[in-house]
Amino acid sequence: MKLLLLSASLLFTVALCQAQDWPRFLGPGGSGKGKAPGLPAKFSEKDYAWKIDLPGGGVSSPVVTGERVIVTSELGEGGKRGVLCFNLKDGKELWRVEDAFESHTKHRFNSFASSSPATDGKNIYLAWSSGGTMRALALNIEGKKLWEKEIGPYKEDHGSGASPVLAGDTLIVSTDCEGGNGGVTAFKTADGSLLWKSDRASMRTPFSSPLTFEEKPGEWQVVVSSNPKALTCFDAKDGKVLWGIENAMPGLRAVGSPAMTDGVIFAATGQGGTAKANMAVRVSGGKAEKIWEGKKAIPYVPTPLALDGHFLFLGDGGILSSVRANDGEMLWSERVFEDQAYSSPVCTGDKIYCISRSGIVAAVKADATKYTLLGTTTLGEPCDSTPAIAGGRLIIRTTKRLYCIRPSPAGK
Repeated sequence: MKLLLLSASLLFTVALCQAQDWPRFLGPGGSGKGKAPGLPAKFSEKDYAWKIDLPGGGVSSPVVTGERVIVTSELGEGGKRGVLCFNLKDGKELWRVEDAFESHTKHRFNSFASSSPATDGKNIYLAWSSGGTMRALALNIEGKKLWEKEIGPYKEDHGSGASPVLAGDTLIVSTDCEGGNGGVTAFKTADGSLLWKSDRASMRTPFSSPLTFEEKPGEWQVVVSSNPKALTCFDAKDGKVLWGIENAMPGLRAVGSPAMTDGVIFAATGQGGTAKANMAVRVSGGKAEKIWEGKKAIPYVPTPLALDGHFLFLGDGGILSSVRANDGEMLWSERVFEDQAYSSPVCTGDKIYCISRSGIVAAVKADATKYTLLGTTTLGEPCDSTPAIAGGRLIIRTTKRLYCIRPSPAGK
């Protein structure tokens, strides 16, 4: 467990499952940070440890535990998708588990493999929509199904997208949706037994994944970005609402996930492909207070990256900005891409990796005070998935393939 100083008065601990693992969407503790010294700023075929074709489409992100890379994928036509496991060293497929589902409407940019898995190193957890319902399931590390639970009705014309997360030995699944049938559900990871469920009605279905953290060791909290409340914090053990912050524009949708640094949580909402409202709140003593809002150059789909007391915003239009967390002051804002970006930025050491929708990978110096572009790489195929950093490697999922980039001797 890695300790982070989040405020002068309060010490939180952020979940780091294993230092070299990437156990959920956005990695350890949802931080977007991993350890891979020497990754190149730009790369070519010689820098690939391996690359493999995937059996179908998907926008979910890979997760990594030990030497296993796990990713979900559609499996051609006919209402099938799969959980696939590959060897981190050579890309060899170790196993796959097929899952039949009932097709439903979705956004043209979405997929039936949109939610990323979560893992505690022993088991793998998923939350998947099928027809008008949502369900959670668990597999062991060898792909054997352990349990499966129906969560309840879920209906949204754009499909689904929120990824499950872990808070200790509790699995958290957010199924907020229009119509009053959604909510936040917690399961015991060991057997899938229901711990609690908070029924909620949303004005517009969110797709953001929850943020989890420990206020004290073993005291997990879960923060959900949705509507009509912009942020709601639950006690992970019993579902008690600890605090909530109202949204000044409650009819908007949350897509990017909340981000946290130095005791400040940021969240944004929008519609029509554009962020239109945002806020930052300071958490202290079990309470939250709004400290700023309404800043520009904010992302709608990508989740911000927390770095040295700042938030780095990769806007959907390809502009990267650095904003100070405690007062919202923008330090710099620079165009990284000419096209759009839906993938969230990730960081290792002195490099931040950003990926555009067309598959351009930009490495930027990890410096919240100054923008420096270190290099760019063109993958040659679209990418809407957030990459993983684990085992000293960078794993990128595109619409067709899975790439594994290894460190270079010079790290350039």
